[in-house]
Amino acid sequence: CYEVKQHIGGLWNSKDETPDEFYSTNGYNLESIYQELVSIVPFMFMQFKDFPSIHESSHLTRQEFETYLNDYCQHFKLEHYIQFSTFVTKIETEGHKK
Repeated sequence: CYEVKQHIGGLWNSKDETPDEFYSTNGYNLESIYQELVSIVPFMFMQFKDFPSIHESSHLTRQEFETYLNDYCQHFKLEHYIQFSTFVTKIETEGHKK
């Protein structure tokens, strides 16, 4: 798994600045587009089945969902499977394997 930022959260992560390479390729930084985000999808449809949330609100803020993602990754010890600070520019298949 790859993450362009230094920590878990992807677009929900506002702690880390957007890497220059991402900004120069896409023309925007990730922090500015999601600062005041509140999900329009009810959280019961966004949460992971194996990690029920303690949140009582039906629509989470960016900060609440970012915390949920971090808690999930810590609970299942997923950090060592993620290559951080990695900007993916292209993905290719190797063909069909039998």
